[in-house]
Amino acid sequence: KTPFLSWSMAKSVTATLVGAAVKRGLLDINDAAPVPEWEGDDQKSRITWNDLLQMQSGLAFGEQYDVIRSDVNRMLFERADAGGVAARSPVEQAPGEAWYYSSGTTNLIARTLKQTLERQGIDLHAFAQEVIFEPLGAASFTLEPDASGTVIGSSFVYATARDWARLGQLYLQDGVWEGERLLPEGWADYVKTPASASDGQYGAQFWLNREGEEGRERFFPGVPEEMYFFAGHEGQYVFVIPDKRM
Repeated sequence: KTPFLSWSMAKSVTATLVGAAVKRGLLDINDAAPVPEWEGDDQKSRITWNDLLQMQSGLAFGEQYDVIRSDVNRMLFERADAGGVAARSPVEQAPGEAWYYSSGTTNLIARTLKQTLERQGIDLHAFAQEVIFEPLGAASFTLEPDASGTVIGSSFVYATARDWARLGQLYLQDGVWEGERLLPEGWADYVKTPASASDGQYGAQFWLNREGEEGRERFFPGVPEEMYFFAGHEGQYVFVIPDKRM
């Protein structure tokens, strides 16, 4: 019954909520992300939901936890608006050209999703409960917000071990739970499709178990390459292994 802190397993939860919104026609991942700070900015206004989901936005962000004043530490522990950190970050490269891990990107997704739903009269927390957690019977899920009210979608989600497993099972079943489709058909395939610049190691807020083109070993050599997973700091994992039905 203990709710466990997700750390970055939360990123896969954020992707799940985006998928649920796609399922209901509330957004299209190929559209430009409607970030208020980007209006009139020729570079940033081209960044799509998909670019953000695949960590290929081109926005600068430092994910160094051992550097006290790094972008990620300041975002998580100093800033009232975690999603605004990446929104205000400079562009380093064109969208899709480079992959690098960024918790700032995920919090921008969470903030933009919240705003997108609100414009259509929908509260994000109520939406998450209604379309994902209640159907799964996963009542322990808690999405912690920052001081601005935006879910810290990169890092601060809580749930019991069994409820984390339920979410993994939903992906194993291609987004269907007890005969009801909760995620778009093919969403599980989408999140485990390698981002073009990631050397096969990352999909859309999910880690992959593929070998790299230049000899990089897969993360878990003794586990099938088809496995994909939620991963959190200090060893929180949900592994989905389709060919083993696990």
